[in-house]
Amino acid sequence: MSSYVLALPEIFPALASMAALVSGVFRGGKPTRIISSPSVVILVVLWMGIYPSSFLDVMAPSVERLIGQHKAALQDPDGSWWHRLGRQLALNDPTSGGAR
Repeated sequence: MSSYVLALPEIFPALASMAALVSGVFRGGKPTRIISSPSVVILVVLWMGIYPSSFLDVMAPSVERLIGQHKAALQDPDGSWWHRLGRQLALNDPTSGGAR
């Protein structure tokens, strides 16, 4: 049984892809279309696991800003940060006629 456990990471994707191809054939569609979308997602997930810095470097400024807003909200007891944010968004909204 332990020899199958070692081969499971290879066996499962092979069986899943064969099942998807067979279902595509029986449905009358293009069987490769069923495989192409999940394969792109799998490749992106693998890339995120192998090279996480390529995603984390892009997200770092947004995450730091979010943490700063959260800390400011915790220090503001009357919740007026929400109103300030609303006013700031209204000023930057070109449809509201606010100054930029």
